[in-house]
Amino acid sequence: MIDALAGVAVADLEPEVRRQLGMTPGAQGALVSNVEQASNSAVAGLQYGDVIMEIDRQPVSNSSDAVRLGRQAKGDQILLKIWRRQGDLAGTYYLSVDNTRIGK
Repeated sequence: MIDALAGVAVADLEPEVRRQLGMTPGAQGALVSNVEQASNSAVAGLQYGDVIMEIDRQPVSNSSDAVRLGRQAKGDQILLKIWRRQGDLAGTYYLSVDNTRIGK
């Protein structure tokens, strides 16, 4: 089993970024700052600028939580709850990361 977020870099969600994304002021999560193209998360659809809010239904408060939960995630499919803004549309999405596929 590999790290569910292998190939993904995350950063803390700063108040200015929350505002730019149109999220509520108290929203928590980890901002995706980089996704390697061949990673399992990229194949699942995770993108730069997404905010990871949950990993396997466990809340993500900051980048440290995302890293810890990504390492702890078990199973063949890892469920990510994300916030994404695309133009005028924004909302919550779910992605299933194939944790059996070896990225690179």
